[in-house]
Amino acid sequence: MSPDPGPPHDPERHPRGAPARFQRWSVFLAQGFGLCARLPAPGTWGSLLGLMVFAALAWPGSYPLYLAGTVFLLGVSVPVCTVAELALGQKDPGSVVLDEVVAMPLCYLGWVTDRWLVTGRCSLEDLLAQPHAWLIVVTGFLLFRGLDIAKPWPIRAVQSLPGGWGVMLDDILAALGTATILLLLTRAV
Repeated sequence: MSPDPGPPHDPERHPRGAPARFQRWSVFLAQGFGLCARLPAPGTWGSLLGLMVFAALAWPGSYPLYLAGTVFLLGVSVPVCTVAELALGQKDPGSVVLDEVVAMPLCYLGWVTDRWLVTGRCSLEDLLAQPHAWLIVVTGFLLFRGLDIAKPWPIRAVQSLPGGWGVMLDDILAALGTATILLLLTRAV
């Protein structure tokens, strides 16, 4: 008796089973809606897109929405980056910037949380009305890019994790480091 050869090969499926349509959408999303596929410094462009995600989550002024949106986007990004990485045939390809995009709201979580706890408000308008708000936004962006590029320990170590976990966790750690430093800076100012 011969072993079961399994289902017939389907050219519309990735070797690991992801349908071709899901692969295309994953790559499209992972490359910042295709915008960062051919740009120089794609991580910086992805982080700029992430500032727009931060603004969209903060706009309504609902702290639970900001928190839930940030966690949801981070969670969804792991499988999307896994499929994109497999479809592109590279480990953490430079053109994959979804990790930077969804990590940016996490960079400002301490600031948003502090404002919400102190004032009960955390809308984008409230945040940007604060003294030094633009300095906080720019500093957060630059800190995140610096940590993401330099990858000090333990950020570099988590990149070796498989699939989307390796793609996402280094940016999550860089964002958490940024959030901590920003919170300390905002309290000092």
